[in-house]
Amino acid sequence: MDIDDKTFDAIHESLTKILDDLKHVNDITGTTERVRRMKEEIKFYGWNGICQMYHPDVNCDDPACKELFAMYKYVYETMLNKGEI
Repeated sequence: MDIDDKTFDAIHESLTKILDDLKHVNDITGTTERVRRMKEEIKFYGWNGICQMYHPDVNCDDPACKELFAMYKYVYETMLNKGEI
């Protein structure tokens, strides 16, 4: 199945708009800034330091610790995959 140039351009334009909308939402909600700070913290403390501070086994009293640690883990793995650390 071949995609003609018009169809490809329309798909590309739609995906670019979605990406721009997602970036805008991330900026409004503070997600972009939160991830930037997490990256800095991971670089400063290293993964072992992050585990000592945020791992659910260390923070068993905090009901949000699993979600927070999962976010740190995702950011860390993304940084690894991109060669940022």
